[in-house]
Amino acid sequence: MPIWRLDTNTVTVTHFDTDIHYPDRISKLVNWKQTDSCYQKAVLSGAAEKMLRLENCFVGMAREIVFECMVYI
Repeated sequence: MPIWRLDTNTVTVTHFDTDIHYPDRISKLVNWKQTDSCYQKAVLSGAAEKMLRLENCFVGMAREIVFECMVYI
């Protein structure tokens, strides 16, 4: 069961769920340009279109993580 903490003074919501490792997933996405072999090959070959597709894919993945954590009021 997720645990939510609402802080009305700072207008923030903190989500705690020990079964989901969002920080790990976000960290991997942040560092993906340096570690993703497909992206590195695209850079080395100058494949701008492939680089853009990969960037869009990773941005979408990051958005998914963020949207799962958001609370809409």
